[in-house]
Amino acid sequence: MTTPSAATAARDNAALVDLLWLVMRRIWEDAEQRLAPSGLTMKHSWALHALDEPTSMRGLAERLGIDASYVTAIADQLEERGLIERRPHPGDRRVKSLALTEDGRQIRAQLLDELWATVPVLDGLTDSERRELRRLLDKAAAGSTGAEPKSGSGG
Repeated sequence: MTTPSAATAARDNAALVDLLWLVMRRIWEDAEQRLAPSGLTMKHSWALHALDEPTSMRGLAERLGIDASYVTAIADQLEERGLIERRPHPGDRRVKSLALTEDGRQIRAQLLDELWATVPVLDGLTDSERRELRRLLDKAAAGSTGAEPKSGSGG
């Protein structure tokens, strides 16, 4: 049997998860709608963003938290558009690395400037509130793995 404080914590956690899911769903839906004219999806955008340096398909799958077979489909679509290229991995000829092309770097920069310049669910927050939300999310993300936060917030 749970204690009243455990039950309260469970209800609070459930409410937080519901809110996080709602926020992410709204961000996703808005971004998908704004990406649609370009023929790109959020998965494409995430992959372009994650490719700051050549990365193996497995490495990209791990970074995006998706199945490696799905990365193949995303890579095929981005390669077909000339946004990425497959290169031999320097340490293992059997492995291919994915790397941004010049067009891919330009699209990535454009997405950063245009897609994330405004995020409707976050636009109502002050700069101070955004920094605090980022700090709290960094802390929550680090606490779940024991690792240092990865957002590069610097505080």
